[in-house]
Amino acid sequence: MFGQDSSPDKLDCFAEIYADDRERVRAVFNEVVKTGIGQRIEFRFVLPDGSLREMESRCGVIRDAEGEILEVVVVSHDISKRKQVEMEIRNLAFYDTLTQLPNRRLLEDRLSQAMLASKRNGSFGAVLFLDLNNFKPLNDTYGHGMGDALLVEVAQRLSHCVRKVDTVARYGGDEFVAVLSELGEKRVNAAQEALGIAEKMQAALAVIYTLQYTNDEGEKVAVAHHCGASIGCILFTGREASQELLLKWADMAMYHAKKNGGQKICFPENCEDVTQSGQFSVPVFH
Repeated sequence: MFGQDSSPDKLDCFAEIYADDRERVRAVFNEVVKTGIGQRIEFRFVLPDGSLREMESRCGVIRDAEGEILEVVVVSHDISKRKQVEMEIRNLAFYDTLTQLPNRRLLEDRLSQAMLASKRNGSFGAVLFLDLNNFKPLNDTYGHGMGDALLVEVAQRLSHCVRKVDTVARYGGDEFVAVLSELGEKRVNAAQEALGIAEKMQAALAVIYTLQYTNDEGEKVAVAHHCGASIGCILFTGREASQELLLKWADMAMYHAKKNGGQKICFPENCEDVTQSGQFSVPVFH
């Protein structure tokens, strides 16, 4: 399966195990030798050409008549295809197939984790709810294929605007949500940082898009398109409300920004403004 010089029968050669997995495999092997109790382990195996295979090994022992361990037996097989299928299933379950961003299900999980961490460490987080402006005319004029191309480009631009601890997800249609974590313990500083990220997103999305489509004659035609976003932003510390309410408040803030001309950021001063009256005491930021 692996070629003449790298058969799974030679898995006792730890050098052929991927470096990041090697010590873990060695520890499991030594534990089997020490206790005589069989174990199962997964690891990556390096082929002669440098490529990797996902392996599953089961270790056991052979004992003599007195119960002493004579040999350790390792049976291994390639599970690379199974791992690939598992990854594809996971991607379908948790990632948007068009943009490859987290989908709504994974967003809810990430938001839940961010809220728990915020409640535990006292650091603010934020939810940014984005709705694209001038998206429908592109779809209506050139078709859904062109709209899809724009959404892919939007996803890439948004992903470059956030930090590693943050999450950008496609919420549905032309709506996106960002969850910002670890914004600090002071509200004013957290608000400034969240607003800075929102402004960075707006600036990135406002840059003209150059998209291509194939016309009825089979010719590729370039189209220049302007598309910005209306953004609603809500701060949280994990104590105010459920994630459903946070998303609802951020959504309401976004619609307030859109109602005030679009291409704006609405940052309510507090959540009570949203829940009680649907109005916002803080002006819409330009």
